[in-house]
Amino acid sequence: MKNGLIAAMIALGGAAFATDVTVWDLNESPFDFPSVNTNGLGQALRYYYGADGTLAEQANRPVFVNEVVNGVTRKVAVLNQWDTFFANHGLRKNGGGDYVNQYSLVFDVKLNRNDWFGFYNTNDSQSNDSDLFFNPGNGGLGIIGDYEIEASTSPFALDSWQRVVLTVNCDGPSALLGQDQRMNVYINGVFSNGVDLGGGLDGRWALYTVDDPDAFDHIFFFGDNDFEESAAGFVAQLAATDAKLDAGEVASLGAVGSLLTAKKLSGSVTLEDSAAFPNLVAYRMDFRSPGTTNVVFSRQVTVDPAGDFSLNVLGAAGLYDVAVFSRGFLSAMIPNVSVTSAGVSNLDFGLVNGDIDSDNTVTVFDYDKLSAYFDMDSSSASWLTPDADGIAPAYADLDGDGFITVFDYDILSRNFDKSGA
Repeated sequence: MKNGLIAAMIALGGAAFATDVTVWDLNESPFDFPSVNTNGLGQALRYYYGADGTLAEQANRPVFVNEVVNGVTRKVAVLNQWDTFFANHGLRKNGGGDYVNQYSLVFDVKLNRNDWFGFYNTNDSQSNDSDLFFNPGNGGLGIIGDYEIEASTSPFALDSWQRVVLTVNCDGPSALLGQDQRMNVYINGVFSNGVDLGGGLDGRWALYTVDDPDAFDHIFFFGDNDFEESAAGFVAQLAATDAKLDAGEVASLGAVGSLLTAKKLSGSVTLEDSAAFPNLVAYRMDFRSPGTTNVVFSRQVTVDPAGDFSLNVLGAAGLYDVAVFSRGFLSAMIPNVSVTSAGVSNLDFGLVNGDIDSDNTVTVFDYDKLSAYFDMDSSSASWLTPDADGIAPAYADLDGDGFITVFDYDILSRNFDKSGA
């Protein structure tokens, strides 16, 4: 019976993230192996060539040359028109499907071919078109006919070093992060274009993964089916993570050439006065500027049955106030957390129960909702059906036992007038 509240939170909380990161620094030594490989499943890049229309792995490595990237001279890989990098990314399934349905890709590139070209291909054998294109007509990046450029954004500049970040969500909306089934493109940290995707869960834009039924876990960077629409230029870094980064985290990555690193955060979440299993509830973690409510970036967080979590963020190292939110509970915050490449542990949050309307305070409005649904239980046909205010009866089941009783009143009374951090 206690699963009533849990089911409601799953239904409106969105899907969970695994938060793995793989980075390839194409600086010649070592070219092949990931410079960041948080779960140990990412593999070396493999160099393919397809000038004659037949994709073939090359025994040699690409050519490396010196380039000035954002003021720093470094080795980068030369990308010929018919080249592609085969990447076993090591990311695990998410979004409730068999594939990687939420992810972000980072490209540090200087490309110079003034024609249509692709950035990546999700197909296992490159038997269809690339999944993100450069449009030579306006310099826009997009797909399926949508290459608009935001008024505040410059087009993708040829013959210039650019950091392109692509964020993808093939799953449904997330109540915590406001994500929809969408691809967002950022150029040098600024939002450039957003494309509404078709295909849905496990569709065209989902990535193969280490644990999907097809036994593939790769993508083709710069791949296209006939190689007539493939890129040329130089590549400095590539990265993949199984989280749809928000605009704040993308901006915090810094300028092209900034070294991409993963910062591991670990700790626990305790749901006070609740029988709900912590791992079946969705959480959002906000990284704020210290002493303010200004959110630099946010992440959705997955915990295990004991409430423990571990995630890797690509966002910039720095000092943050870290806050955790979950529907029905008041947010909790730990101030002045120093996030570095060395990682942060012991981030332990206790979430206070009683916020039925999710306004981060326990007030008479929560009392009114509990009173309206008093004596209902999870056998009711409307248990998970939101009312005109968006609140389902299950939200008033504060202790998660499947019944709305005096025990729920007791929790609300003890936490009355409290507010989240």
